[in-house]
Amino acid sequence: MNKLEDIRAKIDELDEQIAELFAERINLVKDVSKLKHEQGLPIEDLKREAEILKKHSERFSDPKDKAAYERFQRELISICKDLQKL
Repeated sequence: MNKLEDIRAKIDELDEQIAELFAERINLVKDVSKLKHEQGLPIEDLKREAEILKKHSERFSDPKDKAAYERFQRELISICKDLQKL
């Protein structure tokens, strides 16, 4: 394999892990949704969303990487909120 193929193979491995983690997160989101509905809680929790963004984006020192991660996380939160509405 050449270097490009090696890097792509590593990316493929990471994509597999991401898919597994995403599936696990979705299952937990469904549990959260059920509890929120049972307890009459709103789906949207802006304070919690802000905490998530702050907590995890702090690991990035490069501003572009941090912005990209925050964009990714916002989209993930949006997907999860949509699933809770179903």
